[in-house]
Amino acid sequence: MSNSATIQRLEELEAGRIFGDLSKEEWSEWETLSKEHPDILDGSLEWTAAQLDSTLSTEISEKKMPSGLTNRVKKGTTDFVAEPETATIETPSFSTRNSAPIAWAVAALLALLLILSWTIRPATNSVLVDIDGSPDRVETSFAGLGDYEQVSGNAVWSDELQQGYMSLEGMPVNDPTKRQYQLWIVDPERDEAPVDGGVFDVVDAGMVRIPINAKLRVDEPQAFVITLEQPGGVVKSKQEVVVALAKAS
Repeated sequence: MSNSATIQRLEELEAGRIFGDLSKEEWSEWETLSKEHPDILDGSLEWTAAQLDSTLSTEISEKKMPSGLTNRVKKGTTDFVAEPETATIETPSFSTRNSAPIAWAVAALLALLLILSWTIRPATNSVLVDIDGSPDRVETSFAGLGDYEQVSGNAVWSDELQQGYMSLEGMPVNDPTKRQYQLWIVDPERDEAPVDGGVFDVVDAGMVRIPINAKLRVDEPQAFVITLEQPGGVVKSKQEVVVALAKAS
C-alpha cells in the first residue's frame, strides 16, 4: 500500500472509530496502522467531533426537528455547512497533507451529529431493550466510595453490542461548568489503562440512567469506575475523586 493510500485508509478507519462502527477486523487494522504511523493522526478529527458533539448536545430540546432544518439536512452536507446562519464552530488548522480527507470527514460529522442529536432520545429505549435481551449481557452493582457512600446502582454491558448503560441512585447533582462525572472501564485483556466510558452530568437527585459511551472496544470488562473530573473530562484520570466502583463477578 502506497504512503498516500495508507494515510487515506488510516483516516477512514479513524473516522469509523469515532463513529463507533468499526468491525473487529477494522479495529485490528486501525491499531496496526496507528502504531506504524503515529504521525498521521494528530487528534484534530476527534477533537472536532467532540466539540461538535458538545455544542450540539447542549442545544438539543425535546421538540421535533423543525421542517426547515430537516430540508436543509436532506439537501446535502455541502449545502448545509455553507449556510451562513449556522453556528460557527472553531476547529484547529490542518496540514495540507490531511486537509482534503479531514475536511470531508468534518462535514460528514457535522451532518451526522446533527441528525443523531434529534434522534438519540427516541432510540435509547430500543437500545436498552436489545442489551437486556442480549445473551452476553453482564450486570454488576455499584458501591459508593468515601463521601459518596450513598451512591448505588448497577452497570449493564454487552460485548457483542458494544453498548451498555448505568442505573444510578444517590448521585449528587453536579455543576457541569465546574466538575463532571466520567466513567472508566477496566479491561486488562485490552490494555493496562482503563477505557474512557464517557463524560456525563446528573441533573436529578433521583434515579438516573446513563448510556455507556466506550471510546475504544471493550471485550472483557472487569470493573466500572466513576470519577469526578474537570469539565469535558480527562484523557487519563488521576483518580483524585473516585465516586463509585462496580466489579464484574
